[in-house]
Amino acid sequence: MKTQGGDQLTPLDEAAQRRNDRKAVGKVKRGDDAMEAIVENFVREERKKNGSDIMFIVSVLKNHFVFHSLAETELEKIIASMFACKTERDQFVFKQGDSASSFFILEKGLIEVIINGQTKKQIKPGEPFGELALLYSAPRSASLKCLEDCSFWAIDRQSFRRAIEEMMTKEYEENRTFIENVKFFQSMTGDQKDNLAAVLFTQKFAAGQNIVNEGDPASSMYIIKDGVCQVLKGSNEVRKMTKGESFGEQALYFNTARGMTVRAQDE
Repeated sequence: MKTQGGDQLTPLDEAAQRRNDRKAVGKVKRGDDAMEAIVENFVREERKKNGSDIMFIVSVLKNHFVFHSLAETELEKIIASMFACKTERDQFVFKQGDSASSFFILEKGLIEVIINGQTKKQIKPGEPFGELALLYSAPRSASLKCLEDCSFWAIDRQSFRRAIEEMMTKEYEENRTFIENVKFFQSMTGDQKDNLAAVLFTQKFAAGQNIVNEGDPASSMYIIKDGVCQVLKGSNEVRKMTKGESFGEQALYFNTARGMTVRAQDE
């Protein structure tokens, strides 16, 4: 990506520009608040949450990497900001390459996940999806098609960020400290480190869980904060990676598929 003057932008500069560009996204009004446009395909339902709805949402969020560390007050704000919506059978909630603005929990129905025209898996009730839309502006990596009439609980990115502003500030400070202590980033300027810290988020993986899969579309890079990872080509282990090492950097430069599988050896 280049500026109008022809200067080359680094991936970190692009990340900063994307954050600024989001301020110019089309707006819709809800009460007195100006909100980012919601781009996914659904019909919003005016439905109040009852006790069983709240228990259902809490059970999903507490087991999700984005939400598991939230305090009760933050979790309550998130749930209060979630809304009910639905998409009809044979309709796409979103398509691969679409802009992303919302996170969903499937309440009823069945969804097919399609990547590059191939069915990869199905999403069933109680399963969340679209969480990366809450964290940064990136295109959808898969198409999601409703195999049945589907109902969801959802939240848009701006409502989510308002609800957890304090937690995001704390995570930024932790990320900034972590970056200062990783040799890989020592050649970066202070501004570049600030930009990187602002787009990093912590994700936990269980032992034996694949972090990325060979052949999948690549849209993000990873830095090991703690633990050991196995790097696999096919079924063969190529090497191990430990704290401070990174992988997936090519995803920041090129629109490529993952060249290898990376699996968590321990949590």
